[in-house]
Amino acid sequence: MSSRFGPWSRRRGPARSADDAGGAVSLIVILMVPVSVLAAVVAMAVPQRLAAESSMEESAADLAVLATAWRDAQGRDSGRLDAFSPDCAIATDPVAASGDIGAAGFDDELIRACGALTHAILRDLGGHGFDPSSIRGFYSGSYSTAEGDQGGWSLPCHAGGRTVVHDAVHVGLVAHWNGPGWAAAQAMPDGVPMGAEAVGQLAGIDDEMEGGSTLPPCGTLLEIAPPWRRPSVHDGSTDARRLAESVPTRTAFGG
Repeated sequence: MSSRFGPWSRRRGPARSADDAGGAVSLIVILMVPVSVLAAVVAMAVPQRLAAESSMEESAADLAVLATAWRDAQGRDSGRLDAFSPDCAIATDPVAASGDIGAAGFDDELIRACGALTHAILRDLGGHGFDPSSIRGFYSGSYSTAEGDQGGWSLPCHAGGRTVVHDAVHVGLVAHWNGPGWAAAQAMPDGVPMGAEAVGQLAGIDDEMEGGSTLPPCGTLLEIAPPWRRPSVHDGSTDARRLAESVPTRTAFGG
């Protein structure tokens, strides 16, 4: 059957022009560019957040050591310490240093260490994008005041070799992270609350332990891992948290 279009012709719609093909490509580009930009922003922000988490953990560990040293220096197993981060400055006041308001007997080295450590922590956390005014935390009483049966565990305990742990304190730290730059602000515009915790230990070397220790082993009871680093199997983390929570007192700091 023939027609004016020829025997094998079919009527077709208007041929697609090069402009139409270019428009489709342009649409794909328009759709893909925001996705690519967002992916790049997130890729830049994630390392910043990981660095901030690491800084928070290190700060909690430093404050835990300071709290343990302060408890030992002041001979206070529980309750509020006379000076602690970030209020170390009250202990360096001339009136306070004279002993007129109860500062007598403070270890000057610890007071200076408290001030230096607080300054370093605020500088480090601030540099990683934390709002210094949002920093809060707590320190516990001495682990020697822990209540309940801990399977024969007590202080002092043997940490291996000739190392003996004489005391420990549990510290928690929280702050609001706003990100240190443009990428974090775009990826997480409302910021992220972050926290960390640590157990500070006061340890020493016992030269009389050459023949073996009769002290209970510390084991993993003084090691609190953050939730994202805990394995699914039982490794002592549950026992460490149970021990930390059995210490009866907590004192808030910050603000």
